[in-house]
Amino acid sequence: MTETSESNDNIQDEQKVSVLQKAIKANWQDYYQILTTLPAEYEIAPSLKLLNVADQLMNQSSCNFSESSLVERYLIGGIEDNQTLKQYGFDTQLLGSMQGFASFKKVLKNDPEGLTKLLKIIPANGRIDGWHFTQFVDGYQSLFADNGFKQTHLFPATRLLSMKRPDYFVALNANTMETLCTAFSVKPLKKQDFQRYWDDIIITLHRAPWFNLEQPEDQQQTPIYRARMALFERLICQPSDDYIVSISVDELRPDHLPNMEVESTDARIVTPSSEVSQTKPPIKKKISQKISQPKKMTIDKKKSAKVNKNAATKLMSQYYFANKEKFAKVNMGASREKIIDKLIAGESVEQAFEIVLNAAEQG
Repeated sequence: MTETSESNDNIQDEQKVSVLQKAIKANWQDYYQILTTLPAEYEIAPSLKLLNVADQLMNQSSCNFSESSLVERYLIGGIEDNQTLKQYGFDTQLLGSMQGFASFKKVLKNDPEGLTKLLKIIPANGRIDGWHFTQFVDGYQSLFADNGFKQTHLFPATRLLSMKRPDYFVALNANTMETLCTAFSVKPLKKQDFQRYWDDIIITLHRAPWFNLEQPEDQQQTPIYRARMALFERLICQPSDDYIVSISVDELRPDHLPNMEVESTDARIVTPSSEVSQTKPPIKKKISQKISQPKKMTIDKKKSAKVNKNAATKLMSQYYFANKEKFAKVNMGASREKIIDKLIAGESVEQAFEIVLNAAEQG
């Protein structure tokens, strides 16, 4: 690696950390807008498809993996082979690839009954606290021991948790852990740091304003809301450099995180069941910094449709955030694809917004 490329990587890492620090302090509407205006390479739509299949396998049925196929268990575990790609048509390694964990792969293959027993520890609905988590960790370690493995690794456990309850857990792997820990100002997690995953990562994210909001009335926001913790991982994975730069200076409100007291029992953290629901929203502070208005109002069209769509998405996001007060009440989830199509067709971003939003108002 050259000195220049290493310097660029360091700059990008710093930008990613800045984005994560701002995103965790965002209110729900800001967090929702970040996720729904990410460029295509962040793969939000395929991630939601993955979570939908996982939900059907783990929460909408009897969750009996003794009757499941190996392909289905590989999807849950973040393992991809030719069969998973052929059957599902999307990358099953999204939201935490576990491809390199041979022992985990063997457990998924050889012990579907043990996997079923483990996953039933985490409830399909309702609140999850430290007691559920510690019971899961004990069951996870027993599962590996029963299959002849002396040691377990944290990362596959986080994948299973995020697939079972994407509203409560986020998956970590070697590509995301260090950046996330840097953003949270904690030491990198080691492979046996199960309790620190709960204490330093999950509890921290559970303090975020966007986590503590009750389910929004707008049903279009429901899929993102139900996956809001798992999708936090997308902000660290393979980002578009230009988009990272643009949202790192966004006007996300730098509110202080609400305090959440926790009770310690036997050196393990247990969050009282009433804490999250009773946490008062932070006082919002008005700041003057805003993303700059785009100088060029149309995209530079290329031969690749994917490049054109990415450029259009970036321009739409930049224009939206620069004029956020004007579009505060706009449902971008319903309008974004139409605006992107207008931009690709050659319209200016100002015209595209005006045409689509006027049509929405009249409709």
